[in-house]
Parts: sequence; C-alpha cells; structure tokens
Amino acid sequence: MDSGRIRIKTLPYACTFFLSILAAQDITVEGTVIDDISGVAVSGVNIFLADSDLGAVSDPNGSFTLIIPDSLSTREVVFSYIGYRQQTIPVMAIKSKAVIRLEPTVIPMQQVGVTGTGRSLEIQKDIPQPISVIESKTFELRGFTDAGDLLRTDHTVQLDENISGKKTVNIRGGNADEVAILYNGVRMNSEFDNIFDIALVDLQNVDHLEVIRGSNSVLYGAEAFSGIINIVPKLVPEKTLSFSQHLGTYQSGRWSAYLGKKFNRFSSAYSLNRGAYFRQFEGRGNDESLENNSDQHNLTFTYLLDGNNPNEPGNQLSSTLLLSHRLYKDHRFNDSVENENMVTILHYSGAVGPLPAVSAKVSQHQISEDQNLMVNTGNLDRSLKSNANRFSFRSTNTLKPFEATSVLQLEQSDLDYRDHRSFSHIHQVGLESAQFSRTKIGAAIVAKLLSSDVDESTRFSDVSVSVRRDRIIDSQKEAVLRGGVDNPELADLGLFDTRSWDNTIVKFSTSLTGGSEKFAVRSYFNFGTSYKYPTLLQQISGTMLNGILFASSALNPEKNQNFELGLHSSRLITGSETLDAFDMTVNLFRNDYENKMRISYPIGIPVAFYDNIDFAKISGYEIKSTIHLLNRSTSADLALASYNIPEKGAFPFKSEVKVTANLNVDYKGWSLQVHGFGESEQIGWMRQDLGHLFEVTLPSHKNVDIHLSKSIQLRNLEGFANFSGYNLRNQSTVLEGLILRDRRIYFSFGFKL
Repeated sequence: MDSGRIRIKTLPYACTFFLSILAAQDITVEGTVIDDISGVAVSGVNIFLADSDLGAVSDPNGSFTLIIPDSLSTREVVFSYIGYRQQTIPVMAIKSKAVIRLEPTVIPMQQVGVTGTGRSLEIQKDIPQPISVIESKTFELRGFTDAGDLLRTDHTVQLDENISGKKTVNIRGGNADEVAILYNGVRMNSEFDNIFDIALVDLQNVDHLEVIRGSNSVLYGAEAFSGIINIVPKLVPEKTLSFSQHLGTYQSGRWSAYLGKKFNRFSSAYSLNRGAYFRQFEGRGNDESLENNSDQHNLTFTYLLDGNNPNEPGNQLSSTLLLSHRLYKDHRFNDSVENENMVTILHYSGAVGPLPAVSAKVSQHQISEDQNLMVNTGNLDRSLKSNANRFSFRSTNTLKPFEATSVLQLEQSDLDYRDHRSFSHIHQVGLESAQFSRTKIGAAIVAKLLSSDVDESTRFSDVSVSVRRDRIIDSQKEAVLRGGVDNPELADLGLFDTRSWDNTIVKFSTSLTGGSEKFAVRSYFNFGTSYKYPTLLQQISGTMLNGILFASSALNPEKNQNFELGLHSSRLITGSETLDAFDMTVNLFRNDYENKMRISYPIGIPVAFYDNIDFAKISGYEIKSTIHLLNRSTSADLALASYNIPEKGAFPFKSEVKVTANLNVDYKGWSLQVHGFGESEQIGWMRQDLGHLFEVTLPSHKNVDIHLSKSIQLRNLEGFANFSGYNLRNQSTVLEGLILRDRRIYFSFGFKL
C-alpha cells in the first residue's frame, strides 16, 4: 500500500435470517497520519468513530486501518493525540484526503513534566517528577557504542566506566546504586551491589528510554534515591531484518543482527549483539593490555489479545528473554572477571474482570560472576551466583475527580557466595562461603485528586499522596568462616542469622498548571521519604578504619528525605519560517541522607568495604532550554546542572557542575549531533592496604562529541553509514595506569528492511 494514500474498499458479506438475504457493506479506511510541520509520521494516534466503540491506533509508520459499517457512514472520524490539535473529519469526506495532517500544539497540561515526546508513560501514574524521553529515532543511526554513551548526553547524568569495561549511570550527583535500571518496568539491578552495567543494553531493539530524576517514585520501589532509567523495548517488530557493523578505537569491533516478524496478532523478534576491544595501559606493551569480549541476546514474543494493532492499549501478552555474557581479562597480572546475566519476563497488560487497567509481570533474574585476581602477595578467587524471582501486580482505577494506582510486589532472591583468598600481607578473616536468601513484600498506592478548571487559562491540576510499605527478611545458612582468627571480636565477621526490616514511606505532591493552546506552564512541589536497603553481599563486608578491622558488618538501611520544586514551560511559535517552538525546564532539589552507605576499595583488590556515615546531603539546581527550528528538523539546547556535595567520600568521583550544549540536525537523510560538555573536578577515596583512606582527584575537563550519519532509502531497503568521535579535544588523564577521557573514533554501517 502507498503510505501516502487513503483507500476505500468494500467488503461484501451476506447473512441469512429466516428466508431473507440482507446485503450490507463495510467501509475500510486506510491511511497515514503525519506531523503538519515536519512531515514525520505520528504513531500512537487514537483514531475512533464518534459516538461509537470503533477505533484504531496508528502504527510506528503512522499507518492505520479503521473498518466502519455502512450504516454509520454519516458520522465523523476523530484523530486525537497528545501534543496535537484534535481533528474531526466526516467519514465520507475523508476519501479525498491523501494524508491526515495533525497540527502540533504544546503538550497538554497533564504532560508538561515530560520532555521529548507527547506519549503517555506508565511512570506518570506515580507522583509528578521530571522525565526525559529519548526516542529510538534519535539514536538508531548515530553510532552510539552503547546505552551509556547515549545517556551521558543528558546534563543530569554522569557515567562511570571501570577497568573491566563495566559502565554505570549516576543521576544528580548520587551513586550508581541509587539509580534503578528497569527493562519495561522490571528491575535489572544486581543482587550483589545494587548496580547494573548499562553497557549490556542492546539499543537495537529499544523503542525509547525514560530518564526519571529524583526520589519520588513508589510504584517501582523506594530505593531509587537519584532516579530511574526505564528501557522500553519494541514488542512488535517495525522491521524484518537488520545488520550493523561497528569498528574503531581500541581495536574494537562489534556487530549486531536483528530478525523480526509479525503474524496478524502474534509477533516475534530476536537480536544478537557481539563485540570485543583491547585497551592499553600507559607505558605497557600489547601483551599487557585489557581485553573485553561481550555478547547480548534478546528474544521477544508478543500476542495481541483483542486486536492486531501493536499500539492498541488493549489486552496484550508478551514474553522476553535477555541474556548477556562478558569476559574481561587484564593481561598484566592474568586477572579475569566473567559475568553472565539472564532475565526472563512474562507480562500481561489490559483488563481483568472489573479492573480496566492492569499490568501483571512475572520475572526471573539470574546472575553469575567469577572473579580471579593474582598479585605478588597472593590471589583472590571469588564466585557469586544469585537468583531473584519477582511478581508485580499494578492496577489503575479512575472515578473522577479521583485516580488511584496500587501495586503489589513480591520477591524471593538467593545468593550463593564463595570467596577464597590468600594475601600474605593481610590477615584473612570473615566468611569464606555461605548461602543467603531474601524475602521482600512491598505494597504501594498513589492517590490523585484531579481538580477541574479554575478559569480558562489556569487550573489546579492535581494533588497526589503516595504511601508505600516494605517488609524485608534476610537469612544466612551453611556459613563457613576462615580459620586462624586470633581476635575473638572478628571471629564472626560477616556472620548473621536473620535480619528483618519494616518501613513505611509517605510522599506528597501538588502542581499548578496554566497556559493556552500555544503556551503551557506547569509547576510542582514534592516532598517525602525513601529507604534503601543493603544487599545480601554488602552485609558481609567488614569496616576498616585507621588500619583497624571492625566486625561491624550489620549495615543499616539508608534513609532519604527529599524535596523538589519544578517548573516546565513550552511555547509554540507561529508566524516564523525559522522558529518552531521553545521549551525551558528548571528544577531545584535537596536530598538529606541518614546512615548513608559509603564504599571504598583497597588498591588493586576488587573487594569492597562498606560502612554507614551518620549524615550526608546533596542539593542543587538544573536548568535546560531547548529551541526547535526549521520545521523541527533542527534543535539546539543548553543545560546546566549544579550540585552541592559536602561529603565527597559518600559520593566519590562526582562532578558538582556539568554543562552541556547539543545541536541536532536531521535533513534529507543526513543526521548530525554535536555534543559539547564540561564537567568540574571529581574527588574520590581509595583505601590503602592498612585501611587508611586517601584522596584521588580527577581534573575538570571540557570536550566535544560528534555523530554524523547518512541514510539511503532504496524501496524497502534502508542503508546507513555513521562517523562518531568522542572526546575530540583529547584531554586525557590516567587513573591506576589506565588512560581516561582520551579521543575515540568509531565508524559504523548497516542496513534494515
């Protein structure tokens, strides 16, 4: 079918009733919905026949099909989508239109906290909070090495990359274990250290990424003090086959392949991403390099229970398998770390009996990691295996002016711990092996009062109250202690029988909304508390201060009290051939911590030490302004994030100031992104063998990244080529012999059909 044309077909059918034959006709309306300014296809548009239950939703290409009985041909078809003026067209008049053009407006008041899209998000069932959405069209052809390099273009995000190639994301100056990483709403953080390696995310099958800032969520757990990153996959294939090859710095090579197919209501997709690279230490030869090999598999099945449109918000059942494997080798000392990560998800969304909007998920998360470290004074041989089974049930009910969303979450996780070490200069104490288990029950409710209009331009949009209660029970069995402990106070280091915690948190939010069709503004105020619990592995750590080891492994949960003020404004500019729209966002926040957990590592030994400090805090503000130009083919933004972090030891290697400037251009198959950024100095702490902490400083730096792509369309085949340059100013620095912030060049090419 020509995507730019609407066709009317007649489908004759007949039925016999008694001895009469009644003939009738259905009208099939097919077409494409596009943005009136940019000409880009608009997916997710609600298309329905007025005063009826007949409807459809435009697919990712903007196409739709609506079947209308001939008896209803005198009615009107309504096209409705967030961020666009609603359009109503008579059924018979729609014949003459080649395409349906929707005129953009500013995002409606309820959605102003979301930037980057007009779509409705599941996270918006929570209380208001700043959300950025990164659509797949912004990263599909730009050659990002992984999701970490994509996310670091955000002014509130800082990226850490350790010696093994593991990348972790920090938001608002917090630590990586304060960020919840979700895959379609399912938690991905490790049971070991509550961290997820964002480099393991294959962007090939990702529809969009949601970056949620702040500690305001209760629906996805109370432990995300800094924010949430939700990776939303493409459950229904938009393409049949794709392949890409990535080459560049560090002798790196990575290729990925994708195969997908839709069969009426059923669809499936499989993707494979495999790559490797080598990195040099300063002053070392090729035989003493770092080697990193990884591969990721993604398999998805989806069945649409009440329609064949992938964007239909009706009943849907999907299953997903994620499998990743990473092998890191340090050829200086023959060290190695091997990690395997597997997640299986079964997800139902739709109606259940009297409940109109339900989301039920069952998932299993398995992680295994083997660490082998050899130094002159001994070696470490550690094996960690975890298995977490989770169930989540969420329901949303609306009885105007009230809306209530409730969630029940159950989790049973187990950890198998084996740690064999022999260092001649360190007296070995604590657990050598043990079995751990954790049972977690959480329930939450978010209640909203959605008020009516105060006047034509202003309304008090909502008041939200959320409550969450968690109960956690930890147990340990089959514990084996290391022998030869002379100090009886250390004999049971890391040993515990059963621990349990019960905590209830409450959050409050209110927002004020105003504007017109061309202008919108929203402000909100949030405050509340949150708790974050030590993982099973963290609880067996000892604390070493001033060269003395203490058996204080009973870490306490962290408590966070936060408040946040936010303001977002959008203006649609008319009458200009150059300017299209302008957005601005301002956020002010403060987080106060009690029993803040601090982490440090001995030099050259990947064994973490944890302890609680009484108080810590982070406060700051974030400003971002964006302008859209030339029929939205070009955008430019300037952003500043400024934080006050008094306790550097609790938040190591975090810049207090980050400035970003981005230019994005899409024109006739060409795509350009220029990302300029500056980060202030970073201060962290490392631990000497005897337990003394010493300060390490990474200097401030400014740099530029560039991504230039060209795509070519040949019928159903689309090819592309990309150049990516990172840290082009080459302001490199060295940490533990490894060169950081150095210039990196990559080339990629591929096709899809």
